[in-house]
Amino acid sequence: MTPFELAARYLIPRLRALTAARLLDGGMSQNEVARRLGVTQPMVRKYAAEAEEAMEAMEAMGIPREAADAMASALADAATRGYWEHISAMNSIVASVLSGGGLCAFHRRIDRGIPDDCSLCSDVLRGGPDQYIEDVSNAVSALVESPHAYLLVPEVGMNVALAPPGASTVEQVVGVPGRLVRVGTRVVAIGRPSYGGSTHTAGVALWAGRRWGFPRAAVATRHDASIIGAAAAMGLRVHKVGEEPQEAPDLMVDMGGPGVEPIIYFLGRSALEAARKALEAARRVGTRDT
Repeated sequence: MTPFELAARYLIPRLRALTAARLLDGGMSQNEVARRLGVTQPMVRKYAAEAEEAMEAMEAMGIPREAADAMASALADAATRGYWEHISAMNSIVASVLSGGGLCAFHRRIDRGIPDDCSLCSDVLRGGPDQYIEDVSNAVSALVESPHAYLLVPEVGMNVALAPPGASTVEQVVGVPGRLVRVGTRVVAIGRPSYGGSTHTAGVALWAGRRWGFPRAAVATRHDASIIGAAAAMGLRVHKVGEEPQEAPDLMVDMGGPGVEPIIYFLGRSALEAARKALEAARRVGTRDT
């Protein structure tokens, strides 16, 4: 069984079931969900009835419940924007799960012929060279591999966005479609960096780029006084949204509003630079708390 057959048989139907249930819970009709997902209305009804079973199956496949829930949330968000947006997000998430080895153990359980040193998915799905996607990918890797990054993840998930020279819309900004989520004390990326992969964080990167020059990156992290304090102690310039910055800040503090979570955005000329600023602040907070 090829990795693509594996995803088509076991992963995609369960992601669709979780997504359909999320959209229905949000008040969307079965007919509208069917149109957005590109399936029939009876299939939507079947998906909704099997949502919890699908979640349990995802866990059995080696995908943590928190990660599966984050994937469903990202897919539902994309589906509310349209059918093609959902297809694009599904493609990115499935490619990320496969290339990141998320189904390797499950694949070997059902196909004993797979060699121990198989790297087919990572080789095939690595993608072509793009310096901006590579930069965001490096930033994501730094966050995923850090023992302190979980301290940075907000309730809505973390994102990394890079606005390259010439960018004028969020579709021209590189981001992570499904965000980065916390699973225990680990950070998991839901989706591969791609153009149009972010909205809010991409908007911040665009704003900063227009103000202080491109390329410009932003990393959205949890709002916490200890993180802001650690950043200030590092000598980073802190800007509060609503004030007028005189020079390019290292982080922006957005206090949110009714129903909107406060967020800290670490900024940099590259995604990796912004991520390293955030990680150093998290390291100082983590070291102090232990």
